[in-house]
Amino acid sequence: MASRGGSATALRRLMTEYKQLTSQGAPDGMFEAGPISESDFFTWEALIMGPKDTPFEGGVFVAKLTFVSDPPHGVPFPFWFSIEAHTEQPSDYPLSPFKMKFEPPLFHPNSECCMPSEMTKRIIISPPPRHPLVYADGTVCISILHTPGDDPTMYEQASERWSPVQSVEKVILSVISMLAGQQFRVPFGM
Repeated sequence: MASRGGSATALRRLMTEYKQLTSQGAPDGMFEAGPISESDFFTWEALIMGPKDTPFEGGVFVAKLTFVSDPPHGVPFPFWFSIEAHTEQPSDYPLSPFKMKFEPPLFHPNSECCMPSEMTKRIIISPPPRHPLVYADGTVCISILHTPGDDPTMYEQASERWSPVQSVEKVILSVISMLAGQQFRVPFGM
């Protein structure tokens, strides 16, 4: 099993988490997660079921989890995504959080992006508004995935940020909780 870009500690931790997820399963079958291949334990895919009694219910949302460190300063962008660059950048997981990205990006479920125009009798399609905790590229932005330590903006407590006691399961459950949030039970913009 190749350890593309990962330290032995990170690989052991990821293998342990994967074993726990496959043996115990997710609570109420809310998600499935694991490495995309046996040769790459540092890139996972998660299938997240839309929470019941929410606008996301019935949906299955795909997220990519990456457990590699940020590129070193000065390395050109195209080279960072090459296999060679990954082998030079060991993961410091679980000391630092992984990255989570919805593919495709997650949008607000109650937006009306397709509305008939009375003047033209055509359908006007505009891009739907994004989910407020997901960047335009699909990257999830929640406290539990922020680097450990104090927040210079004073927005988050250190206890809300990543710590090595967190796990893939805890983060995905936090994302499911985010999807079930009250703000998505009303139409967008209300």
